[in-house]
Formats: sequence, C-alpha cells, structure tokens
Amino acid sequence: MKYIVATQEWMAARGIMPLPTMRKSKDGGKLLLHEDYFNLFIQKDEEGNPILDGVQTYAHNSPELAALLQSDEWAPAETETASADFIQVAAARNLMQATKAGIQSMSLTPSEALKVKDVYPDWAEGIPVKQGERYNSDGWLWEALQSHTTQANWKPSLETASLWKRVDEEHSGTLEDPIPFAPPMELFKDKYYTQSGLKYLCNRDSGQALSYNLADLVGLYVELVE
Repeated sequence: MKYIVATQEWMAARGIMPLPTMRKSKDGGKLLLHEDYFNLFIQKDEEGNPILDGVQTYAHNSPELAALLQSDEWAPAETETASADFIQVAAARNLMQATKAGIQSMSLTPSEALKVKDVYPDWAEGIPVKQGERYNSDGWLWEALQSHTTQANWKPSLETASLWKRVDEEHSGTLEDPIPFAPPMELFKDKYYTQSGLKYLCNRDSGQALSYNLADLVGLYVELVE
C-alpha cells in the first residue's frame, strides 16, 4: 500500500475533493491520500501506473512516513475513523464532481454525450460559453456554435440557430441510415435526412444550423426522395 502527501492546490487541479477523515497538516494545506482513493482520479501511463508528478510517495509502513506524521507539521490523527462504505460513497461523489467539472474538455461523440446527458451542466443566464461546449436545456442537449456569454434571449432554441445546435445520435447519412432532422441543425451535401416520415437528400452544404423544416427547404438545400 502507498500513500502520497499532496497539497490542496495539487488536488484541486485534478478534481480531487478531500474527505473529512483524511489526515491533514496543522495548517490544512497538505493531506495524506491512500492509493485506493487517489488512483480513482490520477492519469495513468502506458503501463497503467499513476502519474504522480509533484508529490511525495510513501510506503504505508515506511519510517519516513511515520516520522513525517509524528512531526510538528502534522495534526494528530482523528479518533473517528471512516467506514469502508463511507469512503466508497464519498469517493464516488468526488469522482462525479470531478467528471462534471471536466466534462466540457472531454471528446465525447454525440452518441456518447447523449448517454451521459445528465452529467452536462444546465443552461443558465450569465455563463461564459465556449464554442463546442454542451448544455442541457428543455430536455435536450445543445452544443454551442459560437463562444458567447448567455443571456435570456439567447437560450438554446429554434430562434437561436446561429448560436446553438441540438446534439443528435450519430447516423451515417445514407439512404438506409438517414439522419433524423431536428432543427436547428446543419445540413451536409450528399447526406440523407428524414423528417415527418419523409426522406430528403441534401444537395449543398447549408454552412450553418437551419431552423426550418426540411419541407420548407426543398429546392434550396434538399430534394425529396420518398
């Protein structure tokens, strides 16, 4: 078993939340983490070993660790110990918090994103949104087409097709697997789309998300197939 001594800043940078039962330095700036806990959050190298840059590692029974924890820098151990169930639940909660904090930087496909839609944040006013970020609104998952700061009249909808597009399941866009059209959505040349039981073939790129129904775009961007 191994332990690491990490600072609050080191943990925060990796989305690791301290548990109330962790051994702390007297000033609260350093904490002692067991490998079963920090392994949940730390990136691994190609061989599966945790990348522990910037921290000191100790074996659980090493004289160095014993001397450190007995020094004046460290507070005495808490008399109350956490149960295994509490540690598991707290670790799971912290992992979820870290995932939510970093979800916008993860490269999930549209299909993957929809499967974990609840992890994405809800749209709200006053959020500095970056292009490509995704937010929940009115039961749908939306992706920002432009970076902007949200405001009431720019909420994801058909009326804000220049700012947002709805995230949809991935389809090949062939005649056998057409893309369900759910405006606002961008159209791509030679892809097949379906809406209201009808199939359409796109004959030119739209270049932007469109808020019209496909039936209204016949002769402009699409042609009716069946």
